[in-house]
Amino acid sequence: MNNYCIFRLEKHKSKGTMTSLLKHTFREIETKNANDEISNEVLKGGSSSQDVMKDYNVRLKEILGNKKPRKNAVLGIVTLQTFSPEMSKNIDIDQWKKDNLKFLEDTFDKDNVVSAILHLDTKTPHIIALILPIDQKNKLNCREVTSRKNLIKYQDEYAECMEKHALKRGERGSKTKHQSSQKFHAEYNEKTI
Repeated sequence: MNNYCIFRLEKHKSKGTMTSLLKHTFREIETKNANDEISNEVLKGGSSSQDVMKDYNVRLKEILGNKKPRKNAVLGIVTLQTFSPEMSKNIDIDQWKKDNLKFLEDTFDKDNVVSAILHLDTKTPHIIALILPIDQKNKLNCREVTSRKNLIKYQDEYAECMEKHALKRGERGSKTKHQSSQKFHAEYNEKTI
């Protein structure tokens, strides 16, 4: 049986792409693979894409003051936390969501986790979070936050955090390529429509 914990992150260089993703996250736009009879749960942050972007802008201003971010700066990181679908019946979702939020806040600092939403309306529960990539010097610095060393560390620490849920880390150094959510949903919708 596959019993993997899954932690992925995606970098965003514009507020527009983050807003689009948040609209999907809050189901403000049609999501074909979601069951609209099941509610999702806000674990942290506002209850709409607009609320979250307001919170995001306040936190960004705290960090930058009146300075503008560099033109090519990564403005936000969106994370996905989930597990192998086969484990759905074995996971205590209440404890799992608490452990996931604690992991995010411990890893990226509580103030930098702008939003976290638990999706229960799809086949496998998952959490989508918006994080400001702030480094140890309190600067917007995605390059440091997502350095290769840190990415490996996040995978290791996430797996440790998920052990109590009988979940394990994926194979270290695996050449398996992650499929973007846009590509996955496009293929999924083609098959189900």
